[in-house]
Amino acid sequence: MKRAITAEEHAAIVERELNPERRDFYELLWHTGASQTDAASLMAEHVDWANRTICYSRKNLRSRGGRGIKPALIRFGDDVAAILKRVRGRGPFLQIARHGALVQREAQFKKFPMDPRRSPAILLRHPSD
Repeated sequence: MKRAITAEEHAAIVERELNPERRDFYELLWHTGASQTDAASLMAEHVDWANRTICYSRKNLRSRGGRGIKPALIRFGDDVAAILKRVRGRGPFLQIARHGALVQREAQFKKFPMDPRRSPAILLRHPSD
């Protein structure tokens, strides 16, 4: 059985990460529960600051030819707002996540002692997801 990481494991990952953009990426995954692919694909245009929401089409559902699937809609609080403001701009938020970090993510996760039964795809999600 797979499980998400604990708050302590998440804190250790973030604390050990020296790259600020990758740290923001990990924090965004933790707070939103977005998949790594979806979070890496987030664009400034997906954020509605007035309503504090992020709205995007899920990559894995779209690739399965799912018609009529509604986009993901995530309300965010102060923690996510702070992350988004740090990487604010137009176009993709997290350049490092789009260009290389996803390809190298398993190597990144191997830096941290974790249960080998856990899939990298769920490692950074909040336990309530």
